[in-house]
Amino acid sequence: MPTLHDLLWNKNLEQLKSHLKLLEIQFKPTRKAEIIEFIKSQYHGKGLHKICKSLDKLDQMAAAEACHDPQGCLRETRFKAKYGSPAKIYKESKNRWGNKETASLQQLLFYIPSAQTYGIPEDLIERLTSLLPPPLKTQLKNASNLQELPEQTVYLTESYAFANLTAILYMAENGELQVSEKTGLPSAAGSKKIASNLSLGDFYPKEIAFIKKRWASEQEIGLIQPIAWALLLKNAKLISTKGSKTKLISTGTQALRIEPHKLIKRIWEHWVQSSKFDEFNRIDDIKGQRAKGHMTSAISRRTQIVTTLQDCPVGSWIEIDDFSNYMQATGRTFEISRSPYKLYLCDPEYGNFGYSDYGEWSTVQLRYILCFLFEYAATLGIIDIAYQHPEKAKSTKNDYKEQWGADDLKWLSRYDGLNFFRLTPLGAFCLGITKEFSPSLPASKLKLSVFTNLTIKVTGSAISTSEKLLLETWSEELPDQTWRLDQERAVAAVERGRNIQDFKEFLERHDEQPLPESVQGFLQICENNGKALMKNGRGIFFTCRDPQTAKLIFSQKQLKNKCYLVGDSQLVVLEKEEKKFREIVRALGLGISSLEDQSEGMSEQTKAQSS
Repeated sequence: MPTLHDLLWNKNLEQLKSHLKLLEIQFKPTRKAEIIEFIKSQYHGKGLHKICKSLDKLDQMAAAEACHDPQGCLRETRFKAKYGSPAKIYKESKNRWGNKETASLQQLLFYIPSAQTYGIPEDLIERLTSLLPPPLKTQLKNASNLQELPEQTVYLTESYAFANLTAILYMAENGELQVSEKTGLPSAAGSKKIASNLSLGDFYPKEIAFIKKRWASEQEIGLIQPIAWALLLKNAKLISTKGSKTKLISTGTQALRIEPHKLIKRIWEHWVQSSKFDEFNRIDDIKGQRAKGHMTSAISRRTQIVTTLQDCPVGSWIEIDDFSNYMQATGRTFEISRSPYKLYLCDPEYGNFGYSDYGEWSTVQLRYILCFLFEYAATLGIIDIAYQHPEKAKSTKNDYKEQWGADDLKWLSRYDGLNFFRLTPLGAFCLGITKEFSPSLPASKLKLSVFTNLTIKVTGSAISTSEKLLLETWSEELPDQTWRLDQERAVAAVERGRNIQDFKEFLERHDEQPLPESVQGFLQICENNGKALMKNGRGIFFTCRDPQTAKLIFSQKQLKNKCYLVGDSQLVVLEKEEKKFREIVRALGLGISSLEDQSEGMSEQTKAQSS
C-alpha cells in the first residue's frame, strides 16, 4: 500500500491545489515539494482529527471499514449491503461558471488502487483507526413478526418433506416415476403424477401454476417440487433411468429403511456437491446459459449460500432481501457467469447483461439464491417459506425492468414471490448446526381391518399417499378402500430387497386385532419364495471339444468356485473370472476359439466338401 507522500507526489500541481482547497487552507506556494510538505503537515496532530470531524457519519464509517480491511480498501458492495446506502466518495459542487465539480472524500483520505476500489494510505490507517468509530458488526436481521402481505402463503415444509420423500420412493418402486435418462427431469405427465402424490400438492396450485389456452409468449409458473424431487433422487443415485423407464435401484430400496431425516441429509449433501445440474437453468427467461465455457461452478455458489444459512437462527423468519444483503456484507459473493454479456433477455445484442447497470447482483445472483432456496431447500424441508405469486414480487426484485427486452416480462423467475424463510430443526441437522434430530412426525390416524381372506379394508380416516403406495407395493387395490394381498407383487417386492417384516409391522400397527394366521402364513411364504434363488453374477458359456477336456479344466484347483460344469462338455465361468480362466486354460496347452472362428471354419469345410 502506498503512503500519503507517494500519493501526493504522483499528483500534478492543479490536483495539489484542489487538495488544499478541500482542506480549506489559504496557502500560495510556488514549488510542488513545498505544497506536498505543507499538505502532509495538515495530517499530523490535530489536523487529522479535524478532517475526521468534518466528515458526516456515513463517510466516517466508510473510512473505518477501509481501515479495518486487511488490504486497507473499501469494499463498496459490502458497504452498501451492510449500511443500506453507498459511501459518498464524491460530493458534487458548482464552480463560479455553474459547472459541476467533484469535491471528494477520496482526495482527502482515499486513493484509487484499482477500478471501483478505494484505499487508505498505509501511514494513516493506524491513526485513523483510533480517531474513527469502529465499524458496525455485520448481523443478519431477524423478522420478529412475519410480515403480512396480500395473498401470502406460509408453507411449513418439514413434516411434509418426510411424507413426500417416502411417497416418491414408493412411486419409483412401483414403476410410476417417469424421468428422462438424458436430462434427469420428469416428463410433463410424470411431473403431474408426482404433484398428485405430494401431501399438499405443489407450492402453487395448478389453477395458478398453469394457464389454460396459453400463448407461447405468456409466462407460466409451472411445477416446482416435482422437478426438484426427480433431480434430487437421481442425483443421490436412488433411482435409475433407461429410456423412459425409471426404477428404484438397490440403494433406493435400502433407503426406504433409513430414518427419513438421515436420508434427507444424505440427499441434501449429495446435491450441494453435485456438478450435474445448475439450478440457474430453471430461470427460463435469462437466455444464453448454454453457451460453452462461461457459466461458473454451481458447487461454489451453493457453498456460499449454505455457509450463510448456517448463520441463520433456527425458527426465526428471515427476509430474503436481508439474507442477500448479509451475503454481500460478509463477502460471501459469487458469480453466475465469467462473461455476463453472454447472458441476455430477449435479444443477445441489445438485451445482454454486459452493459453497465445490467445484470446486477439483485437481478442475477439473487435469482439463483431464490431458486436454490425455494425449489430445493424448501422441497427437502430445510426451510419453511412465505411467498406470493411472482407477479406480486417486492419492488427490490424488479430492478431488471429497465433492461432492454424486459417490457413483456411480468416476472424474471417463477421464484420471485419468495419473501421470507426460516431454518427448520431438520435444516439445522442437515447443515451440521445440530448433531441430533428428533422428528415430530404427525401421528397417522389410519385404521385397517385385515381379514382371513387376505383382504385389507381402510376403516378409519382417509389414507395418506405414502400409505396407499405402500399397500400397492404388496397388494392389489379393489373398490371401496379395499386391497387384496397379491403373491406376485409381494414376491417381486422381496426380490427387490424390500423387508416384508416392515410391511407386517405396518399392518399390525394399524389393526387393533392380531393378524390372522392365514395372512401371517402368506407373508412367510412370500418371504421364502422371494429368496428362492440367488444371483451370483454374469457368466460366460464355453463348449469344450469333448467331455474329457471339460473335466480336465473343471478339475483345476485354481478354478474352484469360479468355473461350473454343465452337462458333459460345457463350462460356465463367472464374467469377472474370465481372464484367470483363460490363463489356466493356456497353461494346460489348450486354446479358446471364438464362435465366429468356428463358423468360418465350418463354412470353409462345407465349401471343400461341395467342390
